[in-house]
Amino acid sequence: MRTEPAGLNPVSPTTSTGLGVALGIAALGSIGAAFFSSERAGDQYADAGVSAPPETLAAAVDMGRDLPAGAGSELVATATSAFMDGFGAAAWVSAVVMAAVAAMAAVSLRKVESPIAAQSD
Repeated sequence: MRTEPAGLNPVSPTTSTGLGVALGIAALGSIGAAFFSSERAGDQYADAGVSAPPETLAAAVDMGRDLPAGAGSELVATATSAFMDGFGAAAWVSAVVMAAVAAMAAVSLRKVESPIAAQSD
């Protein structure tokens, strides 16, 4: 019978990675949705002939089909612009977070000796 510690459960790193990915996607999605919602609040939708702004890009496309050609394409263009602005904001936040993590890793690992260099000594 083994008496020494078995080590770390191999499921733990997978679970941590999955949780991190899920939380990251949720955070970036929330940022994108916030930008989309803030741009939906403007008067540009009233100009397109819509009484209430659409909740999603898909809803804007569906509304655009029911409007006259000019108003429908203006509605879809406005919603697409708001959607892409949300994507851009999420990408910038992601880039800043990645740069901060890279800087923290560089500072934290600056004095760590390479295992290959330690073996050659």
